[in-house]
Amino acid sequence: MHHFRTEVVRLICFPSTELKDPFHQYILPATHTSTLVQTAVEAVAAAHQHALGVGSLSNAAAFHNRALRTLAQTLSQTDPIGHVTDQALGASLLLVYYEIVLGGSATVAQCHLRGAKTLVEVRRASSNIDPTAFRFLLKTCQYFDIMVALSLRERPLGFLADADDFAPGVDGTFGLLGTLWPLMQTLAEVLATADSSVEKFDAVSELIRQLKSWCPEAARPLLNERDADHQTMLQIAKAYKYCSLLTLLKHTSQSAKAHQVNGNNDDAFESEIAATYREVLDSLLRACVLSGPMLTLVWPLFTVGMAAESAADKTITQHIFAKLNERQHMKVVECASEMVERAWKRIEMDQWTGPPDVLLC
Repeated sequence: MHHFRTEVVRLICFPSTELKDPFHQYILPATHTSTLVQTAVEAVAAAHQHALGVGSLSNAAAFHNRALRTLAQTLSQTDPIGHVTDQALGASLLLVYYEIVLGGSATVAQCHLRGAKTLVEVRRASSNIDPTAFRFLLKTCQYFDIMVALSLRERPLGFLADADDFAPGVDGTFGLLGTLWPLMQTLAEVLATADSSVEKFDAVSELIRQLKSWCPEAARPLLNERDADHQTMLQIAKAYKYCSLLTLLKHTSQSAKAHQVNGNNDDAFESEIAATYREVLDSLLRACVLSGPMLTLVWPLFTVGMAAESAADKTITQHIFAKLNERQHMKVVECASEMVERAWKRIEMDQWTGPPDVLLC
């Protein structure tokens, strides 16, 4: 419990000058009244200690199995009351963190989110809701839903949140990414759609326009220019913006080639892809140099790594992966790095078959 409170929390939550971090507000207090939440917290802490090399995997697995059994018992209740539903929802999200810490399966993480979605629907129907705690749990569900969807290239499950959950400012869950998140959901939906209809082309064009106009600097009045943590959050926000654009532009280019569509501005389009790639890499490098909070960097870093071609860019990507791993000590970082390096080798040998399945949270 001490390891989770003092070490893990600072690695999974953006610092905010406005509020206490939500894990100390909502999750840790629940461990005093809920065996389920306590066991799930202990599972995540034990997993992180194993990733650090100071704890056994069997110990983490024991806590994990106990949390799964307790969660199953809780979900078997025919009419769970409000606070019990909140505890089950919090435990489900902690089990997703367990997969992240140990570099687990995106499919398993999605299973936990399916259970969480059912709990969210039950909770919405309850008249006894702590709005602040529920909002934090819902936002975290929303974050994981999009990242798992991008990992699997499947449609998001769809956790409907209020517009206020994506307000500008420094947020413990999203950092400075709150107002970008609805666009991220649209991105995940577009990537999961195989058709090449006019409607999809229009949707992609509109999303590109919205991504280009999205500006994390809108939160600049709330940031301290001399605070490394705040400036790192700004660079992470930029990395997500340009990574979303890069992903969408490359998807558009690949779709055009697959359908043998040739445009008169192919060179200009490829130049735009290259320039966007540089923006992502530059933001990642700046975040790395600032040494502030580096959570949520796996997806943009993985995407840049998969797009890297020159030896210099590959070396830079490896350096950032090493820095991120040194900071987070989570197996998901190692797994993403290994997958990128395997992809480089397969591309060199003309054996590339498509993006690997890796959890990108």
